[in-house]
Amino acid sequence: ALLFAGSFIGAYLGKMIFDRTSEVFFRRALATFMLLIACKLFVWDGARALMVDQMADQSEILKISVASGEQDD
Repeated sequence: ALLFAGSFIGAYLGKMIFDRTSEVFFRRALATFMLLIACKLFVWDGARALMVDQMADQSEILKISVASGEQDD
């Protein structure tokens, strides 16, 4: 229900904005917005995923060194 309502409101607002602006401006604004979203996905979300993977690898190394340290005693 929320998805339907959000889609309807977004389409309505988009049509209102499109009717009040020139087509060239609307296309440029849309392209800019899509570029910003794509950069967010690639840079921010991608970097976060890499950092999480790297932190997981470091924690595994720490577990191995602690386990081997306990066995040496």
